[in-house]
Amino acid sequence: NCSGLVQVALPQSLETLGTGAFENCSSLAAVSMPGALESLGANAFAGCTALKEIQIPHGVTKIPAGAFSKCNNLEILFVPKSVTTFNTTGRNT
Repeated sequence: NCSGLVQVALPQSLETLGTGAFENCSSLAAVSMPGALESLGANAFAGCTALKEIQIPHGVTKIPAGAFSKCNNLEILFVPKSVTTFNTTGRNT
């Protein structure tokens, strides 16, 4: 249960953020992602309703389905030029 998780700084060596890694962490408001990150899993941040802003690192090339679904308060999403595929399926479902 991650409902009390408010912020997280991911390790600088992290290359892959798994499917559903922070799914339904409803209090998660701040995430610091490392520059080494290359891959986001589906539903990685789904249901993170406190998340308002997130910056995707430059090494990521694909944002999978549902990565930010039910993030109803997400106002700012920085997407680098390296992202060539952005699957928005499930964004507001």
